[in-house]
Amino acid sequence: MFNPATASYAGYYLTPFKAAAPSFAVEAIAAPVRDSSELESVVAALAREPNGGFIAMPDSFLIAHRAEVTSLAARHRLPAVYPFRHFTEVGGLLSYGSDQLDNYRRAASYADRILKGEKPSELPVQLPVKFEMTINLKTAKTLNVEIPSKLIALADESSAARWRGRSRRGRSSRRCRWSGSSTPHRLTRTVCAAFARA
Repeated sequence: MFNPATASYAGYYLTPFKAAAPSFAVEAIAAPVRDSSELESVVAALAREPNGGFIAMPDSFLIAHRAEVTSLAARHRLPAVYPFRHFTEVGGLLSYGSDQLDNYRRAASYADRILKGEKPSELPVQLPVKFEMTINLKTAKTLNVEIPSKLIALADESSAARWRGRSRRGRSSRRCRWSGSSTPHRLTRTVCAAFARA
């Protein structure tokens, strides 16, 4: 699910997702939502699919409408994976993505280097190095989705009660770099496999 106007990069997500989907025996269907009036109909259409679910892209439109998106998914009993923890904090089932706070902290060091005279064009491009997974077990129970214990053990935070904003493991998310580590890809495969069996 994504808004084409605010997620012009959607192809970078859809192409590998569609390529990987057959290996999990699932069909990848693009679900564009152009404005908030389309959210209900798109989620309802996804819910009509047998064994349906959706993955929300990191999209400013979906972030702004996260409460509505997660409540629609719950109302239609549709399991969903979201890109950031603030989706699970408002009732989303599972989130997996880069740690936004870590990205902002690292951006401050870049600003400091620029203010000290370094040229921005000479600074290397930074990729996210800290990823986190959160699971809302209350939502899983409501949706009657059994989350494998292995997935719960890998999560940085899982919550069965009211969201308290504290991590089960503190803020010690797994750190990894895209080059030289398979952690993000291994976790993504585990998440997809868990939903393919649900």
